[in-house]
Amino acid sequence: MNVLVIPSNRADCLETFCQRWRSVKDWDELIVVWDGPASEAPHVPEAACVLSWDTIERDLGDDAWIVSRKNAGIRIAGYLEAARRGAAVIATIDDDCYPAGDAFMRSHLDALLQTPRWVTSAMNMTARGVPYRNRGGLDSVHVNAGLWRTVGDYDAPHSLVLGADLQHFDPVATPRIIAAGQYVPVSTMNVAFRREALPLMYLPLMGQGQPYDRFDDIWGGVILKKVCDHLGWHVSVGRPVVDHHRASNPFRNLVKEAAGIERNETFWRDVDAVTLHASTPADCMNELAAVLLNYSDPHTQALGKAIPRWVQHATSF
Repeated sequence: MNVLVIPSNRADCLETFCQRWRSVKDWDELIVVWDGPASEAPHVPEAACVLSWDTIERDLGDDAWIVSRKNAGIRIAGYLEAARRGAAVIATIDDDCYPAGDAFMRSHLDALLQTPRWVTSAMNMTARGVPYRNRGGLDSVHVNAGLWRTVGDYDAPHSLVLGADLQHFDPVATPRIIAAGQYVPVSTMNVAFRREALPLMYLPLMGQGQPYDRFDDIWGGVILKKVCDHLGWHVSVGRPVVDHHRASNPFRNLVKEAAGIERNETFWRDVDAVTLHASTPADCMNELAAVLLNYSDPHTQALGKAIPRWVQHATSF
């Protein structure tokens, strides 16, 4: 079973999302994570379930604090619910992303399960020597990040500088594997992963009550890529492409991102410096968390405390 998870705190966006995807959806179930109390959550007929602050507190108990509020990182509660329901592949996009021509889940599945070992050396042609039929297949792609057209996944400073040009992004979505040792923004605005990678998909605390915001998927992606490289797993980027019509305000986003911009210059180096020895996703995450606990930065310490709690829930199904 393949499950799509979307976070939202905007009932109008949810309604539009469901309308746009109704005729082309190719996932088995939809899980909505409502970033607010259950009393404010809208009814979403298309969803298998609508989670809320209340259900997160019920399901995680004393560990509910590891899930962000007032931040899109709350979507990780939907990952756990998807795994609980038996999902083999879990995908997630934002509520302001719409169909762009690609078969959404099928494209993610192709990347995760059918990425060939042979690729052409020239992206705009099939170079001499590429086998016609026997191109092999990679069984080690565990995470695939799709892209976005119309409005790219820009940070607030770039959004403000681009202005009207912001609305005309059209990516070259050639599928590719990110090399070991390289980092890449793994935007949860369009990403899918195999069930086995769930322990690696934790998103650091952001938003309400936190010093940082809007870097949840970026910093989570750094941790993900660090562990994937160690395990010999691969992260791919490219398709599917979704049509992104940003609903957030870039001026407000600038305020939210300001504190994290400087920390973003060093966070990846802190993670990159960790030496891993473990051989399983769960053990690698716990090993990394133990190192993060030793940092003087309270937010990094909290991350070190949160990761083992996440891993315990992610491996409980």
